[in-house]
Amino acid sequence: MKQIKIYLFALLAALTVAACSNSDDNGGSGTSNSRNDNKNIVTIGVPAEVTRMEFPKIKGGTSQIIVHKTDQYGVNFCTEYDLKLKSQRWSCYAVYKTNNVTGWNRIYWKNGINGQPFQWDGKTWGHKVEPFQLDPAISADSQAGIHEYNNNKPFYARGHIVASQDRINCMDANGQTFYMTNMQPMQHEGFNDGVWSKMEEKIRNFASTYIKTTSDTMWVCKGGTIDKGDQILGYTTNHFIIPKYFFAAVLVKNTQGLRAIGFWFEHKAYASSEKLSAHVVNIARLQELTGIDFFCNLPDSDENKVENDNLTAERIKSLWNITN
Repeated sequence: MKQIKIYLFALLAALTVAACSNSDDNGGSGTSNSRNDNKNIVTIGVPAEVTRMEFPKIKGGTSQIIVHKTDQYGVNFCTEYDLKLKSQRWSCYAVYKTNNVTGWNRIYWKNGINGQPFQWDGKTWGHKVEPFQLDPAISADSQAGIHEYNNNKPFYARGHIVASQDRINCMDANGQTFYMTNMQPMQHEGFNDGVWSKMEEKIRNFASTYIKTTSDTMWVCKGGTIDKGDQILGYTTNHFIIPKYFFAAVLVKNTQGLRAIGFWFEHKAYASSEKLSAHVVNIARLQELTGIDFFCNLPDSDENKVENDNLTAERIKSLWNITN
């Protein structure tokens, strides 16, 4: 059975009830008394999950934090969704040895389990239908309809922020990635099925390469630009934002220490030969471009290392073995 938590930010600092601690039990870095001046704070209406390492600094305001969970694996992924803008800002998730497993096949949604229809989220699946649906965590009028993007002119794909293939450990985890709050309208040919897909595959390769023991963890935050006018490409027919840029921030902690990488993409069709390496940036640069403070729950000393603006893109590509 899936679980969903949703929280509306309370902005009054006087309502603070607890300071954020490093509660992420999946390879958290540092100690409880490590200095951290810009971590997320748990206030009334703000969930404890915002203290997890995959979280960037939350924006608050008219935004909500949606926490998707499964009974088997706990927190699946989290999203900051802006109700006023009717758009998700980012989604974040953690990958570790025990949740980086295969327990579900995405073809079941269309073909059924052993050819038989099945129930999930109150609906019957297995009848050649993709499992895109509205997120029950927020009102229907606050999110794009199931066919909002692909009925638009021009056509846009329903682009996953947390990739469906990244969450195949169980049916609930995979199904939650098809909620419309996890989507952004994406140019299909040359972007969603091109360089963005290459990036998703590369991140999965990172997990296979760097997550070897139960103490290893990879944290990922991905999204599209929705807050600055010059970073919005346009709007759909029903006035949902089409981001002009998309991004990803990845942090790995293993026996070799901490390493981080950023990706920044202009939202357009690229040639099939487009190299992923052309879109690598350091975390400091990605923060400058997006206005988002990534991995803010790290102790300051570790965060400063991760955000090292002296770490060139060429050096990052070498460290992460990105050659194309």
